[in-house]
Amino acid sequence: MITPLFRRLLSPLLLLLLAGCSEGTGPEIDDLDWVDATVIVPGARWAYTDLAIVDPSTIILSGDHHLIRTSDGGTTWNEVFADTTLEIGDLSRSCNGTIFSVARSSEEEEPMVIILRSRDEGRTWEQVYKKEIYAVINSVECREDGTVISGFNVMTLRSEDEGSSWVEDSTIYRFGSGSVHLIDTAESLMTGVYLDAQPVLLHRSGSGDLSHIVLPKEIRAFLAIAPITRDLHVASLTNGIYRSTDRGVTWSTLSDSPKRIFGLHFLDSLNGIAVGEGDWPSFKIASTGLPFGSLFRTTDGGRTWEGTMRFTGVWEFTDVECLDRSPCFAITSSHLVRLDLTP
Repeated sequence: MITPLFRRLLSPLLLLLLAGCSEGTGPEIDDLDWVDATVIVPGARWAYTDLAIVDPSTIILSGDHHLIRTSDGGTTWNEVFADTTLEIGDLSRSCNGTIFSVARSSEEEEPMVIILRSRDEGRTWEQVYKKEIYAVINSVECREDGTVISGFNVMTLRSEDEGSSWVEDSTIYRFGSGSVHLIDTAESLMTGVYLDAQPVLLHRSGSGDLSHIVLPKEIRAFLAIAPITRDLHVASLTNGIYRSTDRGVTWSTLSDSPKRIFGLHFLDSLNGIAVGEGDWPSFKIASTGLPFGSLFRTTDGGRTWEGTMRFTGVWEFTDVECLDRSPCFAITSSHLVRLDLTP
């Protein structure tokens, strides 16, 4: 997953140009024999930052000050939450129809972080946490058992009752902080942590003990965990994807893996999807200057990948999520792409 901070550095003007370009020319979808891709243009004039999938027809997108929802696969969209005083960031996955979103105040003189919750598949939203503090919002994740965890640059928040009550933990602040990822109910991993300029994953055990998983020095990026074997796959912007099968004790470089990957999702121990930034178009200076998206898959645990560095239907992908085996949905700042995977 691309970092929320990086998303917010994108120029709003470029995003408007991007959306206008897409509507004017129409998508050109690459022909890949392992996926049927459908480009969806939600139509709103803001930068999309994250998505939550309830079912193949029901999807929620976050962007700027808004949350929008479709219940017909993207044909129509409704605004389900809007607050111009907030910057809305990540969305959690749908956990039994309950979804969370993190936000912060867009007014610097009144710093604030907020967590929103929907218990009806994204139709309505309520505030379940609020604190007057300046913080960078990074991530929120939930599980079907009611566990929710959210990462900020100054603390993590944890709830065991679907967001009705929260426990703050600022002990990790001395390490720095990034996105938090739940391994299971008790364990979690945090990215964006550095010790002596060396990137590490911060591991919290079920008993609360902290330890560090040292990453290869070349890695500066994002985390995906295969749900069956709990292998670690970490994507580097310039060096491809690395894999560890022993919880980070040793790492192997997947030499044929794609580079500049911003989103990774593993369906099981063998099958995974990677999305990111592809080849730059020849007309980049004359138009928006933004690159094409890239789309890849692996069927052998990441050892080999197939796909394209020039997915010409959209600009660069920032994240991908899947429902069981298929479909998957990949997001850009202006598009949603449905990916129906074929065997």
